[in-house]
Amino acid sequence: MKTKLILSLAIAATLYTALLKNNVAYAIISEPTIQARKEIRMENREDAKKNMGEIKEEIQERKQERRSDIAEVHGKRLQHRFQVYYNRLNSMAKKIQNRFTTMSGEGKNVASAEAKVVEALAQIEEAKKYGDSSVAKFDSIDPETYEAQRQIALEAKDMAQEARDSFKLALSLLKEAVALAKEAN
Repeated sequence: MKTKLILSLAIAATLYTALLKNNVAYAIISEPTIQARKEIRMENREDAKKNMGEIKEEIQERKQERRSDIAEVHGKRLQHRFQVYYNRLNSMAKKIQNRFTTMSGEGKNVASAEAKVVEALAQIEEAKKYGDSSVAKFDSIDPETYEAQRQIALEAKDMAQEARDSFKLALSLLKEAVALAKEAN
């Protein structure tokens, strides 16, 4: 270890002396060379700034595309969920309506309950309309600027909430109809 260190120091000293004798050291540190190095560094900084700007733009574009993809997937999930809600509530309403028809055939007064079922069916159709428009809004989001995406996504979210509320209201109307039919029994 000591021999390597001593050998390295000896080589460095020899090179330093050789450079001083040939005035190479002065040429390396001269003023024009320092200016050239400064210019090169400045050019490199400018190039780096340009590259960083391009990289930032690419990152922003990827973020916007990712937001668009997420909105599209969310729209597909909402479409599936709303279709399930629609099918379930619609089939329940039809079954309840058929049961009320047989009950009225037996001579029981279920007119108010049947009116609630008709109101629930109308509410289900309205919820489906809101759900479809919400899904269409989510699908229409393009990778544009963030603010435009955000505004469309908020509108779609509001429509989806209205659809959920309408489905909930339809379910509560169906429950009321069944309760009215039990009282008529």
